[in-house]
Amino acid sequence: KSGVDLHDAFGTISRFMTRTREIWYELEAEKKGNYITAVLSYLFVMVSMVIMVTMLNLPVPSQQVANSMKDGLMMQALMTSILLALTLGTIRTGHVTSSLRELTAFSLAALICMHIIASWNPPIQIIGGLPG
Repeated sequence: KSGVDLHDAFGTISRFMTRTREIWYELEAEKKGNYITAVLSYLFVMVSMVIMVTMLNLPVPSQQVANSMKDGLMMQALMTSILLALTLGTIRTGHVTSSLRELTAFSLAALICMHIIASWNPPIQIIGGLPG
């Protein structure tokens, strides 16, 4: 009798495929957990920027500094949204075009955050006095 016993060969293949499927399910569950964690972290960053400008109402030394802070925060919100959306969409399916869903949702969140930051009018606190 030469060759391989088909029963043993198919049994080995079946066990291998079963284990491969188990590993696939574990990886997909971990990937979904990481995706949710990344989205929640993103929302935490956006909310913290809004809280920083609305509730803390930090005093700034001049209107120019206030405008620079607004511009910086709005750019950070936009760039964080775009980069995270492209990354998560690409990781989720393996190609960049699938990130349009994330890009739409994150851009909307960034737009809301940027609108709140743009309407922020911080108190101007003059530091020191006039030179004399």
